[in-house]
Amino acid sequence: IPLRKKSCLIYEYKCLCGIRYQGETMRPLEKRFHEHFDTPACSLPVRSHSLSCEKFMEEFNKFKSAPNTLTKFKRKNTALATLLCEFAFENNLISIIETNLDNYHERKTGEAFTIKLSDPYLNRQIKSKNVNFL
Repeated sequence: IPLRKKSCLIYEYKCLCGIRYQGETMRPLEKRFHEHFDTPACSLPVRSHSLSCEKFMEEFNKFKSAPNTLTKFKRKNTALATLLCEFAFENNLISIIETNLDNYHERKTGEAFTIKLSDPYLNRQIKSKNVNFL
């Protein structure tokens, strides 16, 4: 199964500048990232950070104007979210931390542990399930 079609997992987004975000989804990863990039910047940190990151935007602008991108997305008005999502997948900015998590509570608990252990910067702006280590 291609990465973008996988579901029921915990994932990580790592911007070109190194800043990270971790989350979980039961839906295909591509659909979840389209939501990340389509939601207004003030609501979700992935879009907000990406659009304000110099390193990301420099490479994204090259990607947008590359001949193969222009051929693949023939319409000039292709949604920004679609292009951002494609750029993230093509540049391996998205990875899977844990998979085969069909149970909602297992996914949420796994996500909370992962965030607690690695403290990704972009998750500091989002409330997640609280976990404590004994």
